[in-house]
Amino acid sequence: MEEEQIEHVCTKYAERVVKLLMEEKIRLRDALSRATAGSANTKYGVDVRNAVFGKLSDFHQGIAGRIGLPSDRLMEGMINEHCKREGHNTEFEPGNYPGFTTPQAEWEIATDA
Repeated sequence: MEEEQIEHVCTKYAERVVKLLMEEKIRLRDALSRATAGSANTKYGVDVRNAVFGKLSDFHQGIAGRIGLPSDRLMEGMINEHCKREGHNTEFEPGNYPGFTTPQAEWEIATDA
């Protein structure tokens, strides 16, 4: 084979490989899109496609600016949140297992209280 023929064969081969890789990339992207449609991050019950974002000022003020600083009495704060505050006995469906529960029931299970 002459050098020119070898170059021609290699060029055609490379073009075909690129075409096959691009087709496979599209096929895999479409398969992933179909597989995850309607189930984005369902483990945590969050639909990331409908996320809501704040303003730049929200970013700069940080989480403490939105909800305040955490209490230094961590255990007391968690007990209050799960067992005493409004909604502690409000039932909800967790999404990662069947049935309903309450924050207080979850706290009791998690802490053996």
